[in-house]
Amino acid sequence: MSSKAPGIFIQIKTTVLTDDKLAAVGPEAAWMYVKGLCWSKEHLTDGEVRRGALAILGAGISDPEAAAQRLVDEKLWTVTENGWTVGAERWARHQETKAQVDARREADRERKKAGKKTSKKVSKKPAKTPTKKTSGALEDSSRNPTGSPGESVLSRGGIQHTESESESDTEAETESTPPRASEPDPAAPVGGGGGDAQFVGDFAIALKALKGLRVNGAEALARQAGSERVVLYAVQQAKSPGVKRPHALAAKLIREGEQPPEGWRSHAELEAHRLERNRLAGEQQAAEVARRKREYERDLAELALIRDHQDVAQATAEKFAKGKGFTPGALRKKPKNEWARSKLCRAEVLEAIEQQTGNTVENTPRGRESA
Repeated sequence: MSSKAPGIFIQIKTTVLTDDKLAAVGPEAAWMYVKGLCWSKEHLTDGEVRRGALAILGAGISDPEAAAQRLVDEKLWTVTENGWTVGAERWARHQETKAQVDARREADRERKKAGKKTSKKVSKKPAKTPTKKTSGALEDSSRNPTGSPGESVLSRGGIQHTESESESDTEAETESTPPRASEPDPAAPVGGGGGDAQFVGDFAIALKALKGLRVNGAEALARQAGSERVVLYAVQQAKSPGVKRPHALAAKLIREGEQPPEGWRSHAELEAHRLERNRLAGEQQAAEVARRKREYERDLAELALIRDHQDVAQATAEKFAKGKGFTPGALRKKPKNEWARSKLCRAEVLEAIEQQTGNTVENTPRGRESA
């Protein structure tokens, strides 16, 4: 879901297609570099990419850790305590910093606030003053015994009319709108929770999850939860099928202090686990391929040694076959030297070649390569 905040974008030069460093790191690492710029701008970290975001940035990339290392090797990223960074100075040259974005947003809020006040003042109509008809009327001061200022009694035909200055234009224009309740400071601790320093996990990820549900007071709720896992668990429960008001359910779970059960994992943790599992499976598969390749090379080396000493190999194989009770007819069914090549008696054949000639598989070039 795209953010509705104004001005959330990054600037990329058109020469990125031919950049030497991005070409050197490869397409996967280059794409992760661009995703890192987007993540940093969205979370206003001024070029820093936190390690906890690697599961998101590495989605679809075979080995995110290796891609990040290639970016470090090409000096596109620099390792920091919390992850990596493109460099604050380089970021400030091409992108808006957090201070600039905050200043722009504050100016927009002040402009809109001033516009609302002006609109209210223009739309307010002055109160109408009752028309006084005094022709033929006689002022009767005896009907106003209090003598309070601003009041008069007019009599006509026995009907008394009392007017007060409280209905005048002056008081109508001095009428003020009731003061608005001050909004809570998002930076203040809420419900016993602390600020970002006391927040467990990535506060930006938790805040983004709440804003994705359009939860009111997302920042205050995130700080009240005090943990990324608590927020993500509440959001996941709110997104369950059949929930009609997910934003209200997420806020309720956080306010009630609902904790995720033991063994629960967020989507980000599941994605990181899946990537780690795929990495281990890839390493095991590569190890198995290397083992099979060594076995294949060893087999070729043994066959080459047997071919170079066919007489010894054939005699040893025939002796082994007769010792096992094979008939001469069964031996003749095999092509020449096939018994020697068979793994049935290959160990005996190689041992005989070593005893009679002193040659071993390890002495051959192919054998040394397979070792």
